[in-house]
Amino acid sequence: MEFIDKTREADANATIDPFLRQAVGQPTCNANSIYEEWRRFNNGHDKNRMIDDVLLVEQTHRCCYCMKRIEDHEDKDATIEHIIPQSVQTQEGLDKYFKLRYNGLNEDSICLTEDYLNGRATKPSAYPHKLAYHNFAIACEKCNSLRGNKYVEPLFLKNNIAEEIRYNDAGEMRWMNDPVYTDSNAFDLPLVEKIDLNRPLLKAVRAIWFYAKKSNISLKTLSPGDRDEIIYNALGTAMLILT
Repeated sequence: MEFIDKTREADANATIDPFLRQAVGQPTCNANSIYEEWRRFNNGHDKNRMIDDVLLVEQTHRCCYCMKRIEDHEDKDATIEHIIPQSVQTQEGLDKYFKLRYNGLNEDSICLTEDYLNGRATKPSAYPHKLAYHNFAIACEKCNSLRGNKYVEPLFLKNNIAEEIRYNDAGEMRWMNDPVYTDSNAFDLPLVEKIDLNRPLLKAVRAIWFYAKKSNISLKTLSPGDRDEIIYNALGTAMLILT
């Protein structure tokens, strides 16, 4: 997991503003339908542009959770993750995330979708949470599905994330500052469990990558035979998980 520096607000809003100007006030536009209507707006062109030119660019084409490579909007794994879930319907629900004090995740940038549509947004600069750029990230299909509507602190918005996330040689991940973290030897932290970030395949990929990095080996330049040897050396008995 890596820090996502969300600085492409102008580009993002250029894809959202035309829709909002057209949709707000229309009898068919409501808090339940607005996101799906935006996805279909201009035959999905603006949504695809948001993914390709904004979100994937700032995420270096990686899932915000597991770091899986995602090429473009045509990739089945290119799903838009709502940091504050679409299911949130109260100010209390928004405030739970605003209290984290992440840049952009606040009342200046985000409001309840219903409040926006009814003209009750307290800040003129706030966008409806179902369409707000600062509430968008790209997650792979599996991570997005596993997260669902669960409350998850978006660690990828922490600029010091490299100091808080740790991995061991087996590829296991843990967040050092989890609020309920008590066992210094445990790797089953709630955040990790919620999105299953220690699933076997992810641990295997990380173990191989860390081994290659420590050994100053470029996996891209290896022959298939040498690559197999590196994989076995990196994983050891963990290879049994994959066979």
